[in-house]
Amino acid sequence: MLARCFTADARSGRFVPGERPSGVLAKIRSRHCPGRTHLTANLLLEPALGSTVHGRATFAVIGTDAVAGAYGEYDDMLVRDSRGEWVFASRQIVYRSVRQEGKQ
Repeated sequence: MLARCFTADARSGRFVPGERPSGVLAKIRSRHCPGRTHLTANLLLEPALGSTVHGRATFAVIGTDAVAGAYGEYDDMLVRDSRGEWVFASRQIVYRSVRQEGKQ
């Protein structure tokens, strides 16, 4: 199901630069940490050229200790696929802060 969210040539600047969706998905799955909560807010979608949309959002990853382990912004480009559904063509992740393990 997650694979349907990406184009065949999707790119992700922070996860796996220039990788195909299988590489992007593998990286997303490898970062799953039970007990952490991933929050996304302030979603902004703006029409771009043709059937393209530029998206931005803020994210925070909250650890089991209720402290943000990382936060930053997503910078996305979405396009309509052959089914007419919006999918990610690219995602850049800009980290504003990443907490070192074991440090407050």
